[in-house]
Amino acid sequence: MTQTTCPRCDSTRLQHQENYGYWECLDCGHVWGFDADDPDYDEEILNYNGETGQAFINGSWVVVSPHFKKSQSSFF
Repeated sequence: MTQTTCPRCDSTRLQHQENYGYWECLDCGHVWGFDADDPDYDEEILNYNGETGQAFINGSWVVVSPHFKKSQSSFF
């Protein structure tokens, strides 16, 4: 997305931080961003199950945390 003016002060002196996906006004210092500029925006959302310590990554469930909450039945 192309930003032409600061939403706070209407300055045209803007700097786009491409690596981090945000805009900065060089006059007032206001910082803002858009989803489309976020370098991580298209990453797959990670589904995490805190009960089992598993996450759904690339189509399958994998253990991502060895310190998951165990149910009482798992102790017997």
